[in-house]
Formats: sequence, structure tokens, C-alpha cells
Amino acid sequence: MAAAALAIRLYLSLTNFCIAADGVKYLRMARDFAAGRWLSGLNSSFSPLYPLLVSLASPLTGNLELAAGLISAAFGTAAVVLLFYLMREVFGRRDIAAGAAVIAAIHPGLSAYSASVRTEAGYLCLMTGMLWLFASGLNRQSAARFALAGVFGGAAYLYRAEGIGLLIVGCAFLMLGAAVWRQWNFSQAALWTASFAVPFLLVASPFLIYLHLSTGHWLVSRDLKGRVMDATANKLNIAFDLWMTPYYFVQAIEPAVAVLLAIGLWVRGRAMVLNWRESWLGAVVLFYSLVFAYLVTGPRFVIHLVPFTFGWAAIGFESLSLALARVRIWSRPVPAAAPAVLLALLLLPRTLWPIGYDIRAFPYAAADIRRRGSPPRAVAVSDCRLAYYAAVECVSIPVEPKPGACGWLATVPQVGYLMLASREEPRWGDVRSARCLKLVKRYPRIGSSYFDLFEVKSN
Repeated sequence: MAAAALAIRLYLSLTNFCIAADGVKYLRMARDFAAGRWLSGLNSSFSPLYPLLVSLASPLTGNLELAAGLISAAFGTAAVVLLFYLMREVFGRRDIAAGAAVIAAIHPGLSAYSASVRTEAGYLCLMTGMLWLFASGLNRQSAARFALAGVFGGAAYLYRAEGIGLLIVGCAFLMLGAAVWRQWNFSQAALWTASFAVPFLLVASPFLIYLHLSTGHWLVSRDLKGRVMDATANKLNIAFDLWMTPYYFVQAIEPAVAVLLAIGLWVRGRAMVLNWRESWLGAVVLFYSLVFAYLVTGPRFVIHLVPFTFGWAAIGFESLSLALARVRIWSRPVPAAAPAVLLALLLLPRTLWPIGYDIRAFPYAAADIRRRGSPPRAVAVSDCRLAYYAAVECVSIPVEPKPGACGWLATVPQVGYLMLASREEPRWGDVRSARCLKLVKRYPRIGSSYFDLFEVKSN
């Protein structure tokens, strides 16, 4: 299982066509950390742990992007293993835990994020480890396991700012759970809350203190205050995002797995609420679903919650398999392996599709720019990944240039090349006949869409 997960993630990492948009910023932070420019690296809206790990690993690979991808692959594989232990702790069954881990290993979204220069893989690994240690701490009534869960939770916060929510939901679950399930008393809840919260805050405190010193406010993230203000001012957007959350979840989990999840939830029914272990996972998923709906949501954010529902999806798979075993088609039983084969056929083609294939134009165009001679000081483009691959300055293009394409380009004399997507060109007028532009090459995207690279003849 772990070997298959690692193989898939290494394959996707090594066949990745183009870096993620945020990946450019993570690598910039990693480059600053590697050069000892700590304040410059920390002066970002992103959490620092992932870029720091990339900077430490880059001497082993000689390439920041490769190091970043391999770190994600390692964390993504470890997350599958930790998910097995979490589900075994929650459901008490190795077969359900193994089923959940297999789904995670071949899941398209989880596999892609585990092979990208992004924080999702590491964050999910640390979050899964924290949830497992937390549940096992309750099962064994072990303050030491709660303390280790706090270390994992604090590290998750240093990976992504939303990890701070684990502190809130964990402490609230312990205190409220003492009254709801009565499997532990309030004095135990207070002890375990302290055992969990203190290590969490100790691990998270260096970055929290830095943010306080650099901004003058106690913040968990540089951009969180702005998101809260925007959300408060747009209550209709919150209601819409809350309404759309189930749709985003189906997109993130994949429709086939969503069907299995629905069956599993139906099978478990009220037993989920009576079982504090399952309620622990449900509380985390519900808490973050509401937080994301309030701040920012979509499949990319909801996918952080998807693995923690795979235990119920595995139960749904088991129930479906048992039901199909009683079905006869032309007097013959449905093969026992049919559901597993069908699920694999639905997921694996999407899982194994190379990452970034639709935006392969950026590295290809950058290579063409380098082959054409002395590189320019800058390129004008809406997506700065072209500039990253060309190793030049990025100038963001306006939605509609004024006064016309050549007029706007005259205001940015450092630009040597302009790249436009097919959806952008209509707002730029007849760029093919513009006196200041010469078409270099057209790069296909998906279907009839494309990117056009132009040389700027005069500025």
C-alpha cells in the first residue's frame, strides 16, 4: 500500500509539466532561507515550515523544485500510512483502515497535491498524525499521546495557517465531549487539554511571536485579518459558499468515492453520533467546513478534509460489495473483485494523468525564449510562472491595455516578450497586426484554447 502510494507520487512528481502558481512563491521563500535572508523569507503570507524544509533538502538534490516535489511525495506517502492508523483507531477494524488507505493512495486529488510544490501533502500528513495521536490518547487515556498530538498540530500550523484550528477543535472536543459521551470526566478533560495545548503553542510560538513583532498585532496569518474583514462585509457570499460546500466536497472527493461515502454514512446512521471516535472525525470535518465557508472555500480547500471521510467510504464499499455479491447477471454472480476493479478504473486514469499538462506552455515558452538569444529583462504575462522558468522579471498584464497594446507596452520598456492566453487576446485587440509585436509561437492548452508568445519589437 505504502509502496504503491510512493510509486504513484514519485511518477507524478517526475512527470510534472509545470510548477503550481503558489509553488513559485514557496521556492522564493526557500531561496531566501537557503541564502540566510531569514526576514525576507518570513515576509510572506505563507507559513514557513515547507520552504524551510525545501531549503534544507535542496543541497541533496541540487534543485529547489525537485527537492520541493520529493518532500511533498514523502509527506503524501506518510499521510497514507498515518491514515491507516487513524482509521484503525477510530473504527477498530484493519480491513476498513486498509480500505481507507487504499482509496487515499490512488485518489487523484491527493496524489496530485502530493507531487506538487504545494503545502497540502505535508499539512495533511501532520494533521492526520495529530488526529490519530489525539484519538489514541483518548482511547488509552494517555497525556503523553496528547502532548505528541500537540507537537504534530503545532507543526501543521507552521505548514499552513489553518492548522491553528486544530487547537480550537481539539480543546473544545475534550471539554464538551466530557458532558456528551461521559467516557471521561472534566478533570481528565482539563489535564488532556493542557497536555495538548501547551506543546501545540510551544511549537507554534516562534512564528506567532515573529508575526506579533513584525505587525504589532497578534495574528495567526498575515492575510487572515483581511479575509475576516472581507467575509464579514459579504454575508451573502458566506451563505452561498455554505450552500455550495457539499458540491465542492463532491468535486474534491471524486463522485465515485462520494457515492461510497453516502452509502457508508447511511449504514452507520445514528451510531456515528453515539461513537465519540467517529464523532471526533465528524467534528473536525464540520468545523473546518464552516470555517472555510466563512473565509475561503472551494475544492482545493475542502480536499484537506476528504481523507478523514474515507473510513465511511470504505464501509460503503464493503456494503456495496456485499449487496452485489447477491446479484445474479445471466444466472452468474457478480465477480467479487468487480467493485474494486470498477473503482480503480474510475480513479486511476485521472490519478496518473500528468500534472500541469494544460499549462505546459510556460516551461516550453521559457525554453524558446532562452534559445532565441540574450534573455530579456522581463516578460509580460498574467501568470508569472513563465517568468520563473525564464529566470527574468515578471510584469503582470492588465485585463485591457490602455491606450492599446503598443501604448501600454511603451510604459514597460524592460519587457521583451508578451504572452497571452486565448481568452485574453480579444481584450487586447488585433495583436497579430500590432506594429510592436511579432508572433513567436502558439502553444496548445486544452481543446481549442492556447497561449500565444509575442516578441516585443520596440518599446
